[in-house]
Amino acid sequence: MADETVASEVIQETDANGAPASASNDWTIIALTGRLDRLNAAQIGEQAESALDSCVKLALDVKELSYLSSAGIRILLRLAQKARKEQKAFALCGAQGFVKEVIEESNMDAIVTIYGERSELK
Repeated sequence: MADETVASEVIQETDANGAPASASNDWTIIALTGRLDRLNAAQIGEQAESALDSCVKLALDVKELSYLSSAGIRILLRLAQKARKEQKAFALCGAQGFVKEVIEESNMDAIVTIYGERSELK
C-alpha cells in the first residue's frame, strides 16, 4: 500500500465573476481533498475561517477527504464554534468511509450538521 502524503487542497468554488459560488440557499462550499492532519490543519483552518468571515453559510465538502486526524477534528470544532458565536451556519457534506467513522466516533455529528451530498444543503 502506497503512503498517501498528499496534503489536502482547499478549493473554493467561484462563479464566472470570481465571487464565491452558492450551491443551494447561499452556501459557500469548500471542497477538501486528500488528508486533513497535523501537517496542514492550521493552513486549512485559516482558509476556512477566512471564508466563514465573508459568508453566512459555510459547508465543507469532505467527499474526497481520505484521512481526518484529531488535528482536523479540532479545526472542525473551532469552525463550528466560530459559526455558532457569529450566528452563521456551518455544515459538512459528503462524509464517507474512514472520515465518516471519525466524525461519528468523535461526536462531531452532534455538533455540526452533516449532509450526505451537496445537493442536500438547506
